[in-house]
Amino acid sequence: MALDPWQTVFQCSMLSNTAGMKYYTQPKSNPSALQDAETAMLADINAAIAAGIPSGWTVAWGPAVYCVGSIPWKDKDGTLYFTPTNAVVIFSTTDSAGATTYVVALAATNGLSVVDWLKEDFNVGTMVDWATAMKGWGANYTATTAAHISTATNTGITNVLTQLQSGGQNIIQFLNSVTTTNNTLIFTGHSLAGALSPTLTAACFDAVAPLVTNKNFAVGSTMVYPTAGATPGDGAFSQQFAALGLGGEDGSEYWQKWNKDLWNVLDVVPHAWQTVVKVGELVIHQPQSPYVQEIEATYTASNAYTSTADKVAITALIGTAALNSINGSISGKSWYTALPNAPLTNAFYYGYPGDGGVTNVVTQAQAQALGYTGTGTLVPWDMQFLYQHVQAYGQMILGNAPPIVVQPKKLKTAEEPAAADLALV
Repeated sequence: MALDPWQTVFQCSMLSNTAGMKYYTQPKSNPSALQDAETAMLADINAAIAAGIPSGWTVAWGPAVYCVGSIPWKDKDGTLYFTPTNAVVIFSTTDSAGATTYVVALAATNGLSVVDWLKEDFNVGTMVDWATAMKGWGANYTATTAAHISTATNTGITNVLTQLQSGGQNIIQFLNSVTTTNNTLIFTGHSLAGALSPTLTAACFDAVAPLVTNKNFAVGSTMVYPTAGATPGDGAFSQQFAALGLGGEDGSEYWQKWNKDLWNVLDVVPHAWQTVVKVGELVIHQPQSPYVQEIEATYTASNAYTSTADKVAITALIGTAALNSINGSISGKSWYTALPNAPLTNAFYYGYPGDGGVTNVVTQAQAQALGYTGTGTLVPWDMQFLYQHVQAYGQMILGNAPPIVVQPKKLKTAEEPAAADLALV
């Protein structure tokens, strides 16, 4: 199947993730263990790119990977365990008229990386003002601004810009060295990178002190294609992003949207970090969709719990997210506010027994189309969240065919989910 421009960019986004959800081991006695582990990670990304890069595309920069270090509680018996923290690849293609398109693909949260979860995703109890963030990323920023981003997003962008290099250049240095003209530039990423990619776009084309100063790139020929991204900042930042003047024309299909965070209505991640704030019955702040309490209401209204424990767990998760959001808003003295966005509609997943003990995970509409009989078993909430956040986007954007095939004993959350079970494409 030929991919349209949005699907092509999403495919590039997925390729940047291929070292995630995997441990890389090295002997503790190896003095270059971290470097060798990162080399192995790059080898996996390069292999995936060789097998899955869209036709006519090449790698212009990278891939580059950053690993903060070994995992202390996994290290044992003289073996060190590593897993990626961040990764980026820049792809390019040149058409017959000589116009070149560059796609900056940032990797999503690596589910095995505690640093990703705690430092780049959940650390939203404080905010950083935009001027301070820009100075930290190398801008000569002398103006003041009302915009704030989460400490988590600031950490993620800082890692991407300071820890990732290829050919002696970081992303910004590469973009500022490009000599081709008539260029289109696209930033993309999923989940964590669904927040990082629009934030990086805003930094590159900031009205005061843009990181990208190369005149071969223009904001009007730049787009961003974020998916499943959490809210990276406050209302002033959302307005600042919307006012960038980014380019691109939307298509007629629901996934063909530039410069908007595409979010699955059943995915918990993009519902963070906006929250309803009440004092008793008095509503102090009521955001528009998506917000954290909305996902709980959606699951409750659809009776999408397999047990009382499910509801308790989801309620606790939502409560924690809401508290983090409020703390961050107090820190920044402004509410977390979603970027411009577009919802994608999916249905709940059910498990149907398959051959060899596998479980075929599908929506009920998919089950009917595949000729499955019966009603299936509602997937437990933890795996429901996972599939709605990961595989659902491949089905909705790329048209990946169902079912999601889950190996025996993999329907419930495992200590280390298999990479094949969590594959985005």
